[in-house]
Amino acid sequence: MLQEWAWVQVALGYHKDRKPIQVFCVRDRGSYRDVYDQEKQQFLDVLTAYADVEAQLALEYVNRCRFILTTRMVEHDVTDEGYDFNGWILEFYQEQCNGIVQIDRQGFFSPKGELIVDLSSPAES
Repeated sequence: MLQEWAWVQVALGYHKDRKPIQVFCVRDRGSYRDVYDQEKQQFLDVLTAYADVEAQLALEYVNRCRFILTTRMVEHDVTDEGYDFNGWILEFYQEQCNGIVQIDRQGFFSPKGELIVDLSSPAES
């Protein structure tokens, strides 16, 4: 499936008694381009509020991206095993696709897993 460039959504299970992790992929071409454009612009808007080197690095990643991968989990259903599995999905994406990870209410993370742009509080002007 990952070799098929046009996939949009897949559910990946990590435990038979838990809801699967939903993985979505929107691209710079195709039927979900409007979603891609909107998501990318939101990231660009957030990152331009920061002046540090790390934010500029994240901004370069977002500017060059050709697709955006999103994972969604049911928070009240996910276990530590699910969070670990989600981390593996994101790590795979970073390594195989030269990507950068952004986690809502946390920030952007380097390929080494270090928080490089903290989005847990509003940017300082």
